[in-house]
Amino acid sequence: METQATPQQATPRLRPVASLTNMAIMLLIQVAFVASGFRMQRQPGTSLLPQHTNLAPLYLELIAIEWVLVLVVYRGIKRNRGSLWELVGGRWSSWMDIARDVVLCVPFLFVWEGTAWLMHRLLGPDKAKSVHALLPQSAIEVVLWILLSVTAGICEEIVYRGYFQRQFAGYTNSVVAGVLLQAVV
Repeated sequence: METQATPQQATPRLRPVASLTNMAIMLLIQVAFVASGFRMQRQPGTSLLPQHTNLAPLYLELIAIEWVLVLVVYRGIKRNRGSLWELVGGRWSSWMDIARDVVLCVPFLFVWEGTAWLMHRLLGPDKAKSVHALLPQSAIEVVLWILLSVTAGICEEIVYRGYFQRQFAGYTNSVVAGVLLQAVV
């Protein structure tokens, strides 16, 4: 006797969270960022900024850029009747959920730092133009730097680990491909 898979037994098809057009826009934005970075690195001189200047406008601009990326993602997923909560995996339901995430995060922190140390030992010092001039010096710059760091953590989690990973997984019907392709981006 032949058995047939019921709808509950069938592997669910992964679906993209936004349109292909929205994804193309997001990928073009990423290409523009990479091209801009290459262009800046090729400019003559040893630093991106010759001397330390007031960095508050730069930090504010970077914060705005991060949130504009989230806005583009939000508009794309909203058209598909999705939500930002879907991209970040929902909410914690208890303090145990938070503790579990922190415990899972700690080993990855050590792997990350160990890998960075190993790469520095194997490849030598970074050849990129000095970023020392981009570091905060005044109290307002320190506050904005912290705000920029928090913003980058939130926004990039939504954009890369949420949006791009789900989009690629949906278009390839493979979670593994989704993770690998978002890492490339």
